[in-house]
Amino acid sequence: MHAESTTANLLGAAALALSDVVVAEATRAANTGSSGAAALVVLSTDPGLSVTELGRRVGLSQSAAARMVGSLEEQGLVRKEAGWGGRGSAFGSVIGARRQHVPSSPAAATYCGRR
Repeated sequence: MHAESTTANLLGAAALALSDVVVAEATRAANTGSSGAAALVVLSTDPGLSVTELGRRVGLSQSAAARMVGSLEEQGLVRKEAGWGGRGSAFGSVIGARRQHVPSSPAAATYCGRR
């Protein structure tokens, strides 16, 4: 049993280290902050999230996530669509990320489950 938990801990540590590399590369490639890069990594594996859900996954409040998504949209890195009833972007869905700014790696999927 001890060997199994040691193996699981080592695999978890390796996954976290690899996800840090993916986010660092996305930060460099997209010329954005770490939260923006983390959002791009999350969206590369799970597009169509609401701004609120995206913020939850990257550790931001809804209002901070809305500002971040607005900044990413201004840079042309994501696209938003209006929410129900034509409400503002805070209720919209982020529907895609430009993949050339997100390194392709299994760690991207790991990062999404990290938060």
